[in-house]
Amino acid sequence: MLRYTLTTLRLPITTDSVRTGDRDFVFNAVKGNWRWLEHASQECKQDRAIVLAALRQNGEAFKFVDGSLREDKAVLLAALRMKPSLWDVVPEEVKDKRFVSTAAREILKGSVNREA
Repeated sequence: MLRYTLTTLRLPITTDSVRTGDRDFVFNAVKGNWRWLEHASQECKQDRAIVLAALRQNGEAFKFVDGSLREDKAVLLAALRMKPSLWDVVPEEVKDKRFVSTAAREILKGSVNREA
């Protein structure tokens, strides 16, 4: 069992506490470190705010996102901004002209942020 301390809340975090924790607890844990999304309950992996908090840190978090959010444009854009190689997992039906241009801007923003 993993055990870390969330310094902002001064609460011990374990994989069990994230798995069984309420939404706010999990949101704060994921906001502190995206890797906690892996240990979150299925309900939390379906929560858009929690998922976006993780994806804004690292696009790798996309592999832990529930299938119900994998076609959500905001989720996809956040993932692409941090990890452009995820373009291959974007469903074709989502790739309309507007989405493609927005995704291109997000990818450019992400590359600028990663270089800074």
